Amino acid sequence: MKWYYYLNFVIYRYYNKKEKTPIFATLAVTSLLLNLNIFSIYMVYLFVTDFWTIPKLNSNYKAIIIIFLSFLVITNYFLIFYKKKYIKIFDNFKKNSEIFKHWDISAKLYIIMSIVICIIVLIIADLRNHNFELYFLK
Repeated sequence: MKWYYYLNFVIYRYYNKKEKTPIFATLAVTSLLLNLNIFSIYMVYLFVTDFWTIPKLNSNYKAIIIIFLSFLVITNYFLIFYKKKYIKIFDNFKKNSEIFKHWDISAKLYIIMSIVICIIVLIIADLRNHNFELYFLK
């Protein structure tokens, strides 16, 4: 759990320099990253269990995504930002920056790998939905 707090600290530190509302940006980014990871794991599960069957979208997929993202944002808010708990947590990371310095690389690697894996899964899903036709060979 401490690493998750540190991930929020890294994202907060980045948006604190760029945005007027770094808390909102941190909530949005961490929830979106978690949603991308859950989506990627679900799609990999579908690839492994039945690769050749193309799954059908639920007719209410937009509402499901919005509700799930809202759940993640609310959960993240109550874990870290409710009653300004983040100030104490983030100050601890600032004071002990030498101890947590090696966590910077893992947090940045997590962000990059979450995006890369999601893009790879989307490319595979797109190729699968088009029967593996390669567009550039036509």
